[in-house]
Amino acid sequence: MIRFLILAGYFELTMYLQISGKLNQYINTHYAYLAYISMVLSFLLAIVQLIVWVKDMKMHSHLHGKFAKITSPMILVIPVFIGLLVPTVSLDSTTVSAKGYHFPLAAGSAGTVSEDGTRVQYLKPDTSLYFT
Repeated sequence: MIRFLILAGYFELTMYLQISGKLNQYINTHYAYLAYISMVLSFLLAIVQLIVWVKDMKMHSHLHGKFAKITSPMILVIPVFIGLLVPTVSLDSTTVSAKGYHFPLAAGSAGTVSEDGTRVQYLKPDTSLYFT
């Protein structure tokens, strides 16, 4: 029964992320088809596990130790708990500014704006205030 619940949890989580539009905060939109494939496969495997559970079939298992029987479902349920309990936050410039990074202008540029409308900056952030 625990396998059915975990697989149903995966299916419901990916369905929720797809319907709410939050899936693109977890994966690149070019790889959204992989989310659809995992959603369908987890649904099919959940149905198989439900049939096995209802018919009370005895399945062969390679999990012989007590430690293995306890930890294997825990490892599988971690992504479901993370998806449900950790809030989604989109990364943008406010996230960087909240971290305290400062990107100084390039020396000699004096704040000039290039022809494409951008300011000339260093590629490395000024992290000297963290290491003093």
